[in-house]
Amino acid sequence: HAHQMSQHRTISKVLVANRGEIAVRVLRTCRRLGIVTVAVFSDADASAPHVQMADEAYHLGASELSASYLNIEELMRACTVTKADALHPGYGFLSENPLLAEACAANQVLFIGPSPAAIRSMGSKIEAKRLLAKASPKIPLIPGYQGDDQSLVTLRREALAIGFPVLLKASAGGGGKGMRVVYSEESLTASIESAQSEALNSFGDAKLLIEKYFESVRHVEIQIFGDLSGNVVHLFERECSVQRRHQKVIEETPSPIVTPELRARMTAAAVEVGKTIQYVGAGTVEFIVTEDRQFFFLEVNTRLQVEHPITEEVTGLDLVECQIRIAEGVSVVELGLPQAKQTGHAIECRLYAENPANNFYPCTGTIREWSPCQHTPEGTRVRFDSGVQSGSTISVFYDPMISKCIVWAETRDLAIQVMQQTLRNAVLLGLQTNHSFLLRVLGHPVFRRGEADTHFIEKCFPQQELQQLQSSDDLEFRTEVAIVATLWGWAVRQQQRTFLRHLPSGWRNVRYRTQQQYLQWASADSAASVLADGGVSSVHCVDYLVEKAPFVRDPSQGSTATSFTVECFGETHKVLLVDAQVKSIAQSVIDHSVVERGSLTCVIGKLRRTYQIAAQGDGTSGSGRRWDASLGDVFVQCAQFPSPLKVTRCSRFRSTATEDEDENTGYVAPMPAKILRVLVKTGDKVVKGDHLLTIESMKMENRIEAASDGVVEIHVEEGELVGAGSVLCAVRKPE
Repeated sequence: HAHQMSQHRTISKVLVANRGEIAVRVLRTCRRLGIVTVAVFSDADASAPHVQMADEAYHLGASELSASYLNIEELMRACTVTKADALHPGYGFLSENPLLAEACAANQVLFIGPSPAAIRSMGSKIEAKRLLAKASPKIPLIPGYQGDDQSLVTLRREALAIGFPVLLKASAGGGGKGMRVVYSEESLTASIESAQSEALNSFGDAKLLIEKYFESVRHVEIQIFGDLSGNVVHLFERECSVQRRHQKVIEETPSPIVTPELRARMTAAAVEVGKTIQYVGAGTVEFIVTEDRQFFFLEVNTRLQVEHPITEEVTGLDLVECQIRIAEGVSVVELGLPQAKQTGHAIECRLYAENPANNFYPCTGTIREWSPCQHTPEGTRVRFDSGVQSGSTISVFYDPMISKCIVWAETRDLAIQVMQQTLRNAVLLGLQTNHSFLLRVLGHPVFRRGEADTHFIEKCFPQQELQQLQSSDDLEFRTEVAIVATLWGWAVRQQQRTFLRHLPSGWRNVRYRTQQQYLQWASADSAASVLADGGVSSVHCVDYLVEKAPFVRDPSQGSTATSFTVECFGETHKVLLVDAQVKSIAQSVIDHSVVERGSLTCVIGKLRRTYQIAAQGDGTSGSGRRWDASLGDVFVQCAQFPSPLKVTRCSRFRSTATEDEDENTGYVAPMPAKILRVLVKTGDKVVKGDHLLTIESMKMENRIEAASDGVVEIHVEEGELVGAGSVLCAVRKPE
């Protein structure tokens, strides 16, 4: 680094070797600093926000990571072609890969991060601990054994010296394989042997590490910055104990558990680690803190962290700017980092496309509507860091994070309250997310008291309970969602009518004829579906009648509200539709589905509420049908719901022809389905009510029965998968 120290370099063009929200985050700072930017993208990300935001973009290759974001050669080619003089790796992907840092050096591209040697030294947890144990006895390491002598006698002796409980873990791997917690000497030998054989089977290496096991620990990390002159400073701590699948979900600073005295000791230890490995740039030293406030070194993340915004909020610094300036040779002193202060409290929640009730399994799909909450209470700050927009797809190729929501307030209690309000008012429709789960965590007494440890989610939110909560949400708001979805369809049709414009859609001379909307229920996650009426069938009919519609469409001429009588689930409701805003109706080029977006305000009984809606019409299916606003999925979100709910508009499992016509023809699948059983064959005579076939959609079985007597024609076979709108069978009137 000698030649760099004497003078500052100036970075004029940065290539951001990442995607999603972190790419957008880095680009935002570069734009503010007047640095020209280059984005990179894969096939799947061709129209992603980070690509639109950069000054230019380079196509890396196919959507698979190996062909795109992990392809070092192609990234170097991109730097050459675009003449970028620096590269920012973001987090994840290649950010902690010394080969990328080395490739940058070889190609005269400045790597905005630490040296390859520092990255390498912290890459293996065992090597990192060995190095620190040798170099600096001041850094507290978890008591343990990492030796090469793996004989049973040695392993037993070391375990007894450490003191129970101990954790045995495979040296070569992770993911919980070869891990055992041992509480007493009796089970020690058996546990060592089973852990060794599991390690050998999983990783081809039987070597074990032994560590002291702590029942309850907090995960607290310290942000550090080092410069090219050898200075290392800290920017306080972040608490990241709320985790699922060993991944953080909610982070905050200051930590509720850290006292000023503990903070002084932990930050000093973190700075010592940074100096030991001659760290340059932004890094994070992770520790565990026990119940009696002892702390132990865990690992170093040699990059910017996902949760860096909370540190920015309490210090008022831009950490990406600090990274860039340090890479240019500016010292931490010149950046004013030693004077940084911690003010107020910041919390970050990560919004993921995942299903908490199915072990937090990632979900894919299209974001139909994403509009972050615009309202910020006075004296607080709200920030969304996201890399998506309405219409973005969460694909199988990448991490399912949608956005990070960051709140700053004077106190922790206020920050939690504002975060709850912010999440409730953020509109995110079209796919399953952890939205309601985040709200439940924020409201949990253990979290509110600042007592959540790393086992908090498993302990306080067992899978069974999450599944029950999901079902009860669906049942509690079912009627409301059914009414809203029905009125939305009416409002959209109303907008589209050109003929007889002054008459409301569905208005009839014959007063007592009602209209029907058929709805099919499945919670947004098909695995935890709730059948609407005791489980017989999940299709429900909502009958509605336009009671009184204003002839004036102009608000200054009196009320434009429309009143309805709606019958659903056996109850009658008086509903006043105050306002329906249809923001947009757009047809997808890819699958011809039509997406309607907007909001609707109505009074159901005595409650006036506003609902955000994204509905997916069917589009023209093979039969050339025009798009129909009474078919397809409807996602409804309301600040009073725990999470967005979904219902599917369908044609009844009846004929597509109406009762007034001479014959009942096609029976249509309301949504994509699998044909489970075909009970009759073409030419069979059937009578009304006969069971013709059974189909399964969204993990639910539905019987299709004859609506009249006649001769059947079957258009499908058992095991076949059919799309929404497919004709399954027909019943012809006997000659």
